[in-house]
Amino acid sequence: MYLLAEGKVEVEVAGRKVAILEPGQFIGEMALLAGQAASATTRACSPARCLVWDRSALDRSLMRSSDLRSTLYAATGSNLSKKIAQQNAEF
Repeated sequence: MYLLAEGKVEVEVAGRKVAILEPGQFIGEMALLAGQAASATTRACSPARCLVWDRSALDRSLMRSSDLRSTLYAATGSNLSKKIAQQNAEF
């Protein structure tokens, strides 16, 4: 999972551009929450910097700390709801 710190990232699903992510947004949170492989492809649109979490290390940390797990799930849930609202506004 990634947290975009600088730049913009394009999100594609089945070859179709579905979103542009900006700093402060997570990348890969749906795969983390679902415990599955990523369902989208991301590509930097400009030079970008991200905070990166290794999946297995993050999973171990989340298992050890319910506070961390609650905080991360709240943050990713909030981020996902904003992405959904943005998608709905485009229709």
